[in-house]
Amino acid sequence: MESYTSHDWLLFWAYGSFALVFLYSLRIVLNKQIAFNTVPFIPYQFNYFILFFGALFFANEPIEIYSDKWNYQNIFNSIIDNNTTKLMNTESGFYIYNKIIAFFTNTPVVYFFITALIYLSGYLYFIHKTFAPAYRSLVFVLMIAALGFYGYGTNTIRQGLALSVFMFFFMEKKISLKLILGSLIAILLHKSLLFVVVVNFFVIKYNRKDSFIPIWILFLVLSIILGDTFVSFFGDFLIDSDARMNSYLNDEFESYESGFKINFLVYSILPILFGWYIKRKGFEDSFFDKIFSLYVLLNAFWLLVIRVPFTDRFAYLSWFLIPFIFIYPFSKNKSLPNQNFWIAGLMLVIAFVNLLISTK
Repeated sequence: MESYTSHDWLLFWAYGSFALVFLYSLRIVLNKQIAFNTVPFIPYQFNYFILFFGALFFANEPIEIYSDKWNYQNIFNSIIDNNTTKLMNTESGFYIYNKIIAFFTNTPVVYFFITALIYLSGYLYFIHKTFAPAYRSLVFVLMIAALGFYGYGTNTIRQGLALSVFMFFFMEKKISLKLILGSLIAILLHKSLLFVVVVNFFVIKYNRKDSFIPIWILFLVLSIILGDTFVSFFGDFLIDSDARMNSYLNDEFESYESGFKINFLVYSILPILFGWYIKRKGFEDSFFDKIFSLYVLLNAFWLLVIRVPFTDRFAYLSWFLIPFIFIYPFSKNKSLPNQNFWIAGLMLVIAFVNLLISTK
């Protein structure tokens, strides 16, 4: 029997999700009601099939020695065996999470299935709270086909779990006890969410209709001029907080291409240009303003460490918002010309970028 690698699994997901996006895009373009700028109704119940299949797919991805998933399996097995020597750099929240799962099962594949189920559920919950039924399946399919989504579900599992927990709460319009508790849980699962939480609180408090694009441009210039300085600073800052993150920042992965990532920069600019354009066309929505501002600020800070290896893991803390930025205005505004073509085109671009980078 032929054995598959984790890279094969990634390719299966990249091609499969792109094919799904292509079919959805085709359905949208061929909609007979296109003159009325309506998105054809795709049953959102299909999302639950994707949820279950996706979790099953992630859980059964082959585990290769020394990979991130292999490390998470070792952490889980160490907790089952009450061996604390391998848990030195594990956040307290993630340790408690593993203890809870270990109480019910000692099988790694079940552990990964439950974790993937939670990861996918965070996105699905946010989508169901934000979009009308006609758009829910469309956005969820676009989300799973976007760059970085697969990696957060199979490699950067701890960070993905924390981000998913954050998504259960971050649509709150005010700083409430619910938001504070949810944000705290996310931070306890992975420290990197502290940065996301702080920026989210700032955006809630000081949301601006004119966005923070000038700050993004300023940070881009600073990154070009003083990029190495920022990499060194963050390396020193994180040296005691996360050994693996520190290894990224201090460039221990010599085989990984580092430097200024033009392809990632172009991908990051697209939603900023779209958000700017859609606002110029007169679209006004307070929730979109929040999502867009959050994306711009998070992505701006990522620019400071764009040169580090595995920089996409930091970038996804803003990239996860890209599908929402592209689709949300269309779900609220029916007056844009050729709206269905816009939606289909943007979906294909996002999915194609992921396919291109995943298969290179």
